[in-house]
Amino acid sequence: VEKWREQYRAWLDMYIVETSISDEKANILFSKGIDLSKIEKTCSILGKNVVRREKILIVKNDSKDVTYVFSERGTLSVRAKNNVLEETLDAVKLTYRSMYCTECLSCVTLCPTGSVSIGENHEVLVNPITCIMCRACLDVCPIADVMVEKIVSALILNKYDAWRRETKRKREEVAKFLEKLLRVKLATKCPNIS
Repeated sequence: VEKWREQYRAWLDMYIVETSISDEKANILFSKGIDLSKIEKTCSILGKNVVRREKILIVKNDSKDVTYVFSERGTLSVRAKNNVLEETLDAVKLTYRSMYCTECLSCVTLCPTGSVSIGENHEVLVNPITCIMCRACLDVCPIADVMVEKIVSALILNKYDAWRRETKRKREEVAKFLEKLLRVKLATKCPNIS
């Protein structure tokens, strides 16, 4: 257990170099640059107000009072009034998922609004108009759930079992939420089935 950081880091092509997290702000430095064009195609999961400037992408979620800033240089900054840790980890999940999609189609299959698709070159595409920001696609993605939750979050929090944190969305809550959304979707398509 004593050398877990080196072992975890060896699994990653892009690893965490530096982290700082406070009550309302977090900064993450990755070992390599972030492909902003890929992030831009999926970022409406986090927020609808998106601005692309030369080497940065700013995403705002006004309802949650959160701002995410992704930089081509490999930095991520998050400001949030509440739960900055989970907002940051969701942005990290989005980053890894956007850059390392395996085309398993779990996000496409389980998106309750059909907003997610996979394009050329393993690109995750999210329709910003129909996406309801439920983040179910992050919860079912193996890159987000396994790689980020089990390995990357441990490196960010410097705790090998960081995936057990109290603030993490629980699988049961995600499953109930998906069931509710899928029932509504099914009822809309097949009104005679209850």
